[in-house]
Amino acid sequence: MLTHRASEAHALHPVVLGDDGSVPLSEPALRRAAFGDAPAITDRALAAATTPRSQWLAAVLLGARGRYAAAAALVRPL
Repeated sequence: MLTHRASEAHALHPVVLGDDGSVPLSEPALRRAAFGDAPAITDRALAAATTPRSQWLAAVLLGARGRYAAAAALVRPL
């Protein structure tokens, strides 16, 4: 069922990334994922956040998923 929902999200929300995380994330895409209606971004893509703001947004999303250590690793250098 989770896989089915992810595929539905991909059809509705173009910010959803593939499993390889190869599409660069924009700040608006991260904001939608962290606080909006498109949470299906892969963890690998989140780890590739490059600016302080995008790292913070990625950490918010990881924390919401219960990935607290990964979130802390992203914000520690900030």
